[in-house]
Amino acid sequence: MKKVLLLFAAVAAVAFMGCSDDNDTQFKYGDAIYGTWDITHIKNDGKWLDITSSIFSQFHASATFNPDGTYSGHGYFGNGSGTYKAMDNAIICYVGKEEYARYIIHNLTNDTAEMTMKMGGSSIDIKCKKR
Repeated sequence: MKKVLLLFAAVAAVAFMGCSDDNDTQFKYGDAIYGTWDITHIKNDGKWLDITSSIFSQFHASATFNPDGTYSGHGYFGNGSGTYKAMDNAIICYVGKEEYARYIIHNLTNDTAEMTMKMGGSSIDIKCKKR
């Protein structure tokens, strides 16, 4: 009986050591991020500005987030692709190993999002709609 208890304790210890204990927290919004998102509004002087009309075409931008951890972006904030990490309420985009943009999500549903986008030392509040 003593050997069985010792074996059980050893198996339990190995099982617990195999669990990840890194500080990454799970993404709050599940797989709602996957797909292509178009920026529809930007906050300017505390007011939301609808940028979907052709008058504001220079500000049009989109980003596509794939389930495999890759993304691509097009438009006002640049054209390119890289990888991303989604954790807690943030999406962090990388080009190579350098952080390119960070999205702090305030609200995300299956087809709309409101977030703060940070690039370098700048930030802007945006609203997006999934295609």
